[in-house]
Amino acid sequence: MSALLATPGLASESLCTLKGEVLLAKLQNVLPGQWHVHNTFGTLSFNGRTMPLPDGNDAIANITAGPRGLQISDLPAAGPYDLSLVEDARYSLDLPSKQVLKNGKALFGEQPDLLSDDEIRTLACGDYTPQLHAKGQFQDPEGSVDFDLYLFVINSGSMYGVVRGELKSMGGVAKRLIYFQKL
Repeated sequence: MSALLATPGLASESLCTLKGEVLLAKLQNVLPGQWHVHNTFGTLSFNGRTMPLPDGNDAIANITAGPRGLQISDLPAAGPYDLSLVEDARYSLDLPSKQVLKNGKALFGEQPDLLSDDEIRTLACGDYTPQLHAKGQFQDPEGSVDFDLYLFVINSGSMYGVVRGELKSMGGVAKRLIYFQKL
């Protein structure tokens, strides 16, 4: 997480002043490539209870630009999945409660560094920080998982967000904060 805080934001006019198709075209130029995905602290909600999850397995994701726009693949869910720009319905991060964080620290040690929406926007472009979304489904050993990936574009080499997965067969919902760093 310290790399995210040390990385200069988008404050240059390269992305902060762009919107719509112009912003999407710029993102299609700067985001393609391989990305290291750090799966940080998360939660699992199951049978009315929410419990902390430790840092997960890191992964490599590939972002490509093609005729259909941006796509992401090679996450635990192979893909490719369309990665769309979110403009009208902006989203915010649903950070774990203080009790879940306290329980997580007791179970897993050091409390994770979590950035709030306001901190992310301060690092990037304020209220106009570009946001991306992908959704899909993949097979887990426990059954089919529907997932949503929400990302704040901090700059051309850093993204921060959350992945949400719903395991239909068990009725559980997992959320994990994630940090993408371009390789």
